[in-house]
Amino acid sequence: MSAVYISGLLLAYDYFHFSSYTYSENDFGRSYATLIVVNVFLTFLNEGIYRFEKYRTTTTVTEQLKKEYMHSQLLGLKSQMNPHFLFNSLNTLSSLINEDADKAEDFLDHMSKVYRYLLRNNEEQLVSLETELAFIDSYYYLLKARHAEGLQLTINVPADLLESQIPPLTLQMIVENALSLNSVSRARPLCIHITSSEGWLEIRNNIQPKMNNQETTLVLENITNKYRLLCQKEIQLLETDHERLIMLPLIPNPEMVPA
Repeated sequence: MSAVYISGLLLAYDYFHFSSYTYSENDFGRSYATLIVVNVFLTFLNEGIYRFEKYRTTTTVTEQLKKEYMHSQLLGLKSQMNPHFLFNSLNTLSSLINEDADKAEDFLDHMSKVYRYLLRNNEEQLVSLETELAFIDSYYYLLKARHAEGLQLTINVPADLLESQIPPLTLQMIVENALSLNSVSRARPLCIHITSSEGWLEIRNNIQPKMNNQETTLVLENITNKYRLLCQKEIQLLETDHERLIMLPLIPNPEMVPA
């Protein structure tokens, strides 16, 4: 394009006798070389600006993601690592030791799995759904020992979706949030169902608000921000007077996607 432009321009000067100009191959060569230098300079300048903007954007997103995961860690560990949760767990364990040694051993096993998961995965960006469900099963065992028939959790997810990925501790935060917002009792149990539908993980629970309860969106905002940063997808929240449904996009595992 540069050669065509230079050649056309010089021939036009020669044709119209602009400033008594006569076409010369030397003029063409010098003009062409000059334009090449200018083009190369502008190309490198544009590429440099583009890469700098891309680097700055990537750095900003990375920093936001780090902040979200630090916040996620605080939310996820709050109910488990604080002295209140640890006291309740140890108190339950102490009671089971006196009542049923086998149940006490099972409780201790699940408690160790919960803390092991926190130590290994709380800094990962994504974990497999199978890993997260195994963790939530152990976490539910600890909650069940405290709430007994007042809490019910069912999981029904097809095996072919277990390799899909979600941010770690996501289910724990949702379950804990449901417990903080709703009353739990044997007469009116809190029922949580985890299922899947066409690439979504669905978490349903019945609504029975606690007295003087103040709704908070902090947990859902944290999860939403992580999904936006990780896969540019949105979670969905559907709520009626009797039921809340949270839908999480399942992120494909890149190792399982055919090339």
